[in-house]
Amino acid sequence: SQIAAPEWPELSARATLSKQSGNWSDTTASGNRSYSVGIIAQIPLFSWGSLVSGHLEGRAASHAARDRGDLALQKFRDDLEFDRVRIQALLRTVQAQATQVAQREEILKFTEKSYQLGKATMTEWLTSQNDLLDAKTSWMQSRLELATTAARWSAQAGHTPIPSDTTD
Repeated sequence: SQIAAPEWPELSARATLSKQSGNWSDTTASGNRSYSVGIIAQIPLFSWGSLVSGHLEGRAASHAARDRGDLALQKFRDDLEFDRVRIQALLRTVQAQATQVAQREEILKFTEKSYQLGKATMTEWLTSQNDLLDAKTSWMQSRLELATTAARWSAQAGHTPIPSDTTD
């Protein structure tokens, strides 16, 4: 069976020889022969289909490529917007943690004075120191994450990063 029709007309000739008989013993007799000869012309009626389908496949491929590009661009925009919102949240977090560090420093000062006056125990004083260290650690981690996210956003948005600290 043919998978695809030919593009051009085709002309061919066929001939057949056959023997027919009512029983097996008469098949070898020479009088029961049949001959046929024919000329076959095949004219493809739908040869334009492969020309059109090639064009349509090209259009479909270009549409698919455009859709993939649009999808990638939308993902890029979504990533930029996510990072922008993340930066805003991290700015608020860093500010709140800076306030918490200042509060923990004051608490440590009061706890140290209370300890010196005998009003607080060594455990309370050490706990205050530990709380201050935890607050500073969280604050520094948030600042690092903020700097990393801001640098990534700036690079993705096509901005040249401006150094925040300039040392001479």
